[in-house]
Amino acid sequence: MRLLLISCNKEDIEKLIPELEKYYIIDIASDEPSSIYLSECNLYDIIVINSELPDMCGLELCSMIRSLQVETPIVLISDNNDCAYRVRSFDAGVDVIIFKPIDVYEILAQINVLTRRNGNSKNCQNTISSGNLSLNMKDKKFFAGETYIYLRRKEFDLMEYLMINRGRMVSKEELLEHVWEKGIDVISNTVEVHIRNIRMKLVNTEGEGAIKTRRGFGYEIET
Repeated sequence: MRLLLISCNKEDIEKLIPELEKYYIIDIASDEPSSIYLSECNLYDIIVINSELPDMCGLELCSMIRSLQVETPIVLISDNNDCAYRVRSFDAGVDVIIFKPIDVYEILAQINVLTRRNGNSKNCQNTISSGNLSLNMKDKKFFAGETYIYLRRKEFDLMEYLMINRGRMVSKEELLEHVWEKGIDVISNTVEVHIRNIRMKLVNTEGEGAIKTRRGFGYEIET
């Protein structure tokens, strides 16, 4: 899952990153041009905007992002608790406002609400299940029936994304966008290799055959 954090405040970034990166691949933008470019070009699961920017306030930036038809949920962090400001924030397209001082756990909780509302929650529950497969998010364990299957970090992240999106065909490009960091070439066989490794681990278990492939379209965990 990928998150865009827009902030120029180094102290705030240092508070947020250690916890957020446990759950998300994070891109950081610190000015208006890079914020607009990244939000328009990449498909994010959540955008977090710190209202302090050098060249544009958070509300203006949010309005501009929404004008580009970006529908990604937006969390705004602000030190302005004025009622009129809150109204302007929602008019600008903000989904949730969180007031300073920053509490990263409140931010994570609000992200969970937003992603659950959009049917794409990563942290809102401890266990994700589909058929005979289950992922324990807290303990980072994967099971086929009652059988524990050891998965490496990226294998786990890949299965997590497929199971969150169970019942929907997920393209290779989408998996690269949400599961891997920047720099992975779309023509790379990284996804295929990881899918093959997971399938081998599921052989002779209740999860065998759970990952379906539709050539040219992608992968799916059937519901």
